[in-house]
Amino acid sequence: MMSRLKRTVLKIFLAIPVLVVSLGALAQVGEYPTGPVRIVVPFPPGGPSDVLARVIGQKLSVKWGQPVLIDNRPGGLTVTGALEVKRAPADGSVILTAIDATYAINPFIFTTLPYSPMEDFEHVSLIATQSAVLLTNKTAPAQNLQGLIEYAKKNPGALNYAAATTSLQLAGALFDKMAGVKTTMIPYKGNAEAAKAILSGEVHFSFDGIAANAPHIKSGTLHAIATTGLKRSPSLPDVPTLDELGLKGFELRIWNGFSVPKKTPKAVIDKIQRDTKEALNAPDVKEKLLALGLEVVGSTPGEFMDTIKKDSSRYQPIIKDMGLKVQ
Repeated sequence: MMSRLKRTVLKIFLAIPVLVVSLGALAQVGEYPTGPVRIVVPFPPGGPSDVLARVIGQKLSVKWGQPVLIDNRPGGLTVTGALEVKRAPADGSVILTAIDATYAINPFIFTTLPYSPMEDFEHVSLIATQSAVLLTNKTAPAQNLQGLIEYAKKNPGALNYAAATTSLQLAGALFDKMAGVKTTMIPYKGNAEAAKAILSGEVHFSFDGIAANAPHIKSGTLHAIATTGLKRSPSLPDVPTLDELGLKGFELRIWNGFSVPKKTPKAVIDKIQRDTKEALNAPDVKEKLLALGLEVVGSTPGEFMDTIKKDSSRYQPIIKDMGLKVQ
């Protein structure tokens, strides 16, 4: 019979490899990052997602003592950037700045999507959200919600709007559904073209981001009728929501979130999440992002995944009704 002392020594001996591995993993996480980190932005430089990534990246670079590089990979309705991160090492060295379309819209509009939102990524944090704003110009037959709805009901299809992204196309489709009207969506290749269309009077109204249109709203060139969140936007506190104006439950929030490749260690994910939240809570960061209409969040991974699932289930039937597809 093995003595108690021998059994104790054997247990300690057998535990050494596990202890070494555990300590090694802790050291690796404690040192993260050990080199430069890339934040992939699936848009060209200059837009809200790009500015958001740069503002957070600068804070993280100081916190981590490592360069945080912004890598713009536009194209394919964010698919190009998503694939870049999907194929990256699962060590936290590459982070994706995803938007709502990346995970909650693309799966339903692409015939073949080369990534899976849940199987190919670990979702770190919902970092910011923003409402869109319903804008009219002087050619619009009405400058208030009720007037637009009444005109659209009397003249099906005559009222048209500009849309450059799938999120904003969905805003228009949701408006039609909840108001019980039929308007005509005019697609544009980019936000700049859509903005030009409403400013020139090519279209009657549009759903668009707040920051790009703030000067036109202030000058009176465009009229802000309502925003698309359930709460008023801090960037336009005097503008009511569509929910307030009678379209109860109308909600469309454009969001950004950080994701990393699948199988990235949980401890690395948690560190990125904590440090990102700290950066977002800095007063100067909040001020810069609010000027873009962006409201900071800094959610947990679980809360971010819940947002993806909620928006996916809400948008799928709308997309099906629209028949929106990308080959």
